[in-house]
Amino acid sequence: MRVVAAVIRRDDGAMLISFRKRTADQGNLWEFPGGKLENNERPIDGLAREIREELGIVVQKAVPLIRLAHEYPGKKIDLQVFEVTGWVGDPFGCEGQNVRWVDSCVLPAYRFPTANAAVIRALALPRITLITPRIGDDEDQFLESLENCVAGGVRLVQLRPECRIKEVVRRVARKASLVCEKYDAKLIINGSGDRTLCAEAHGMHLKSHFLTQLTARPVGREILFSTSCHDLSQLQQAQRLEVDFVYVSPVRTTLLHPDARLLRWTGLRRIVERANVPVYALGGLRAEDTGRAVRSGCQGIAMMSGIWNNENLTDAVRRSSEALATAAYNVTYN
Repeated sequence: MRVVAAVIRRDDGAMLISFRKRTADQGNLWEFPGGKLENNERPIDGLAREIREELGIVVQKAVPLIRLAHEYPGKKIDLQVFEVTGWVGDPFGCEGQNVRWVDSCVLPAYRFPTANAAVIRALALPRITLITPRIGDDEDQFLESLENCVAGGVRLVQLRPECRIKEVVRRVARKASLVCEKYDAKLIINGSGDRTLCAEAHGMHLKSHFLTQLTARPVGREILFSTSCHDLSQLQQAQRLEVDFVYVSPVRTTLLHPDARLLRWTGLRRIVERANVPVYALGGLRAEDTGRAVRSGCQGIAMMSGIWNNENLTDAVRRSSEALATAAYNVTYN
């Protein structure tokens, strides 16, 4: 079953949700408005039709947010969610349903269908994320570069310590966490599972080869948990471990792994189509690739040198935003 849904956000950040009637499938739950696609209907056209029928507004522009493969008892759905960035009219419940504007921070307090959990996670994640190089010998220079990145607009950082001296890792991680908190950014620690260290930050990241060693999520829901995936089987294992999001790589050739088997955009899309969590594309990408990644079903992109070594980070963030804008669909009506 092909389904579309819309995240409609006002200028003040509030989002529109609607209440499903008791007699409906997944009734007595809140949802992001949308519905089933008709045969051979394009997702963006179906979204515009459903929103006009349900809320009485005319969608003009929408950007892909996330695509999910989800299984409910007795049915499987292919859910495509869009952020509506332009519309005409004032939304109301055309079918008598209750609609409500709510702040994103209170969304977890509402009961949604289970597939919407990943949508809410995606809404809390940025479109571009930084993966740091190793700490190196100059800790102060490393932390200065990190602060330049988050001050320039980066809001999610994966710290790759790659240092065998635990005291150094702990010291830098604590200072990096303070730097990120200063700019309201989140810090994820890449490692083998030091829960104490990750709890002092905002989350834990595990490399793909650790996946087979786990049978359950290694950390609580109060912190983020991500992992790397290079093929569909790793994605499926990551989803069994209830990750919050994944990095899928390599899309292109990278300096760190020049001989790695490349997914390219076609391979990336094949994996993303089976995902039920937000996906960041990784590997040789530039800010200009943000739009293509989003059109491929990704949350966005992850970069290292494209951010860390960029003398004009503000320009890189701007180019990413411009690329994201190109991913928007303009809606036309007959």
